[in-house]
Amino acid sequence: MKDICVLMSTFNGEKYLREQIDSILNQKDVKVHLLVRDDGSTDKTIEILAEYQQKSLLRFYIGNNIKPAHSFIELVHKAEDFDFYAFADQDDYWYENKLIRAIECLKEYTTQKKEAIYISALEIVDKNLLHIENSVNQNAKFTIEESFIESPAVGCTMVFNKYMRKRIIDKNTQDIEIAMHDSWIYRVGISIGAKIIYDKKGYIKYRQHENNTIGVKKEKNVINQTKNLFSKRRKYKGKVAQNILNLYNNEIIENNRKALQLITQLDNSSLIYKFKIIFNKKFRSNSKKMNIKFYYDIIRNRI
Repeated sequence: MKDICVLMSTFNGEKYLREQIDSILNQKDVKVHLLVRDDGSTDKTIEILAEYQQKSLLRFYIGNNIKPAHSFIELVHKAEDFDFYAFADQDDYWYENKLIRAIECLKEYTTQKKEAIYISALEIVDKNLLHIENSVNQNAKFTIEESFIESPAVGCTMVFNKYMRKRIIDKNTQDIEIAMHDSWIYRVGISIGAKIIYDKKGYIKYRQHENNTIGVKKEKNVINQTKNLFSKRRKYKGKVAQNILNLYNNEIIENNRKALQLITQLDNSSLIYKFKIIFNKKFRSNSKKMNIKFYYDIIRNRI
């Protein structure tokens, strides 16, 4: 039976937390070690975690409110040594074979001592775990260029091996822009040539509800869709690309280095340079909507 460390960041998650924890602890054919970092909850989340900890079912600690991205990365650093690591949200529900499926896919590359990341499709459900739709990325390219337009890596599906973890904890990302923990690990993995495994079958009920910090809710109103598409968001992609270049330097595959450099130079570049990127077929995702948003952000210096 394989050991795996599951990393969860919580924040005011009392409503669905027990159901999620129980689904994690009920994983079959693996021994789960659940490590939780609370990001400053003011509801009964800490009481619930303490109850499970008293039964030796998990370990948790309380930290400052540093938001999900850095909270999860801190967990990656603080975790003990295992062969495999998985991220968990506080409000989903896992099928009992979620982790063993990921480990089976990662096992070969772990034996080869190669960095590897597993991600999968997921089932989107409502607050009562009733099916809405399956979310499957049928034609993802898994390239560094695509990852800055639309990332197929959803953190709650992500499992990675100890060699990928070492690449992450060898660097200090505490005070730099990483966007989100899952996209950071995914982009770093692609940049350095890690094996990316995408499973088109999902093993998780990804819950959508009114308090989701981050979700995949779909806006049905066309006007609101357009507003969301072109709304002003914080600029981060250029910073993330530059931080990967700064931290990983000689570890980056040459073609990926060039792509990262192109991204860092987009803001305040000439219109000719911008259109070179827009017409570069490598900078495409399978979502026309996300492609248009990326091009719009390029023109408006929002990268």
